[in-house]
Amino acid sequence: MHPGVVSCASATPLRVVARMLATHRIHAVIVFAEHRAAEPSEWSVVSDIDIVHSASLGDVESATAGGTAATPVVIVSPDDTLDHAARLMVEEQDDAPDRRRSAIG
Repeated sequence: MHPGVVSCASATPLRVVARMLATHRIHAVIVFAEHRAAEPSEWSVVSDIDIVHSASLGDVESATAGGTAATPVVIVSPDDTLDHAARLMVEEQDDAPDRRRSAIG
C-alpha cells in the first residue's frame, strides 16, 4: 500500500504514468484537469489495465493520462459508511456496463 494519493495532469504522457505506477508500486493514479482547482467531478482514474489496453491498440506513444483514463472517480465523505461507498461504486458500474473496470489499491 502507498500512503497518500498519486496523481497527474490529464496531459501527462502515458509512458510517464506507467513509470509512476512502477515506481510507486501502485495500480492506478488519479488524473485531474489541467487547472488544479478542478472539481472532483472532473477527476478520473488511469489504471494499469487502462495502460495495457492502450498498448494493445498500439497507442502508447501518443496517449495521455486523460485520454486513457476509463474509470470515473466515485467520491464519498469521511462520514460515509463503507456500505454506502460500495453501493455508489456498484451504481456507477451499473450505469456503464461496457466501461473497463479495475480494482484500485
